[in-house]
Amino acid sequence: DLKILSSTNLSFRCHCSRERVESVLISLGYDELSSLASEGHAEVVCPFCCEKYQFNESELQDLCEKVRK
Repeated sequence: DLKILSSTNLSFRCHCSRERVESVLISLGYDELSSLASEGHAEVVCPFCCEKYQFNESELQDLCEKVRK
């Protein structure tokens, strides 16, 4: 016999955010970030929810400065 003790609603929730993506980019290190900045832009796509995060050259250079500190 099956006895249900409790039930829970399930839902898919991705916890990605621009701040998390910035942390990932910072973890690449100065040289890689500098290379991305020289290309003028970067796009990061979350593999779970497919949200796209765009970074322009100025934003990537700001991240480079954070790595240097």
